[in-house]
Amino acid sequence: METAYVLVNTLLNEDTEVAKAIRLLEGVKEVHLLYGVYDIIVKVEAESMADLKQRVAAIDKITDVRSTLKMILISP
Repeated sequence: METAYVLVNTLLNEDTEVAKAIRLLEGVKEVHLLYGVYDIIVKVEAESMADLKQRVAAIDKITDVRSTLKMILISP
């Protein structure tokens, strides 16, 4: 199982609506609103790295997402 965490910046006051849209994406396991530099943190899982990259990239396509920081976990 491949896993990534994605930090999301949204347009002003759009964090709740963006979080709702993210929850509908395939492979999304957790979505949490944040205070601070980023508005949302998302946990995404997939069976392969190729699928994970596609699922993570789908977050960027959501309306009102301003930017993202993607962190893909690696196995030691």
